[in-house]
Amino acid sequence: MAEPLVELESVVLPGDVVLRQNTEKVSCIGPGLVLQNDGSVVCDRAGIFRRFGTITYYVDFLQNEYVPSKGEYVLGVIRGKAGDDYSVDIGGSFKANLSYLAFESATKKNRPNVEIGDVVFGRLISASSDSEPEMACIDAGGKKNCMGVLQGGHMFATAVHTSRRLLHSKYPLLSLLAQKGIKFEVTVGMNGRVWIKASSAREVLAVKQAILASEEYPDYLIQDNVENAVQWLSKMPCVPLEDEEVTPADGDEENQQFEETKGSAIGTRDEDSEVSKTKHHGNRNNGSGRRKSRKK
Repeated sequence: MAEPLVELESVVLPGDVVLRQNTEKVSCIGPGLVLQNDGSVVCDRAGIFRRFGTITYYVDFLQNEYVPSKGEYVLGVIRGKAGDDYSVDIGGSFKANLSYLAFESATKKNRPNVEIGDVVFGRLISASSDSEPEMACIDAGGKKNCMGVLQGGHMFATAVHTSRRLLHSKYPLLSLLAQKGIKFEVTVGMNGRVWIKASSAREVLAVKQAILASEEYPDYLIQDNVENAVQWLSKMPCVPLEDEEVTPADGDEENQQFEETKGSAIGTRDEDSEVSKTKHHGNRNNGSGRRKSRKK
């Protein structure tokens, strides 16, 4: 692995040389870095020089529009289908192509259950500025590895640099929210989209509010951001589910009387309708009997 020429977590400017590649030690370069002909790696964006993993270097800079890059994990929405390929909106200038064979255990006879509007999490296997990127929901070994169609939950968009910050191992926002007793599942795409699933809607909104607020909070105020989210969650009323019976609160006697009156009125209409159906049915039978007697 090539040693960086500048310190990690330091501010870099366009034109700064941060790496020098050689034949023995090769590193991967990410967004914000450009490889020159002489083997040097130069910054083309202003931001913070960081390392992802052991050999991947990138510049964390402010970015709103997503530029697809090969190997990145993204969240997308199925927008259409053309032949055997799905069109996936990943937030870039082009929609990504997703083949039905790019799912685990998918064959011509065993097609995946994918509908328009589904949220999918996958990996970009090819990306270019002149063509549509290719997307797959399996790894190199053919396993889904947590990729594929995400069931339920809520997906929202953030700034690209915010989602990359959430994926950083040293950024404690999500872990602090979990330590406060908020139970949730989260999937973060490098294209500025976040998917959250929790047991209630208010927990989803609390986590979403904390993530969106982190765009304006500096790193040393993360704890305050989490405390604000917890306080907001404690003030939110618990919305009952649809299958639960809602008991009327005290002082709602008028609503109870209205519901009882409404129910009795519905019952009266049902009884009247049954009587009218019986009368009509009897008259129709009598008429048919009279027609038969006339023929005799």
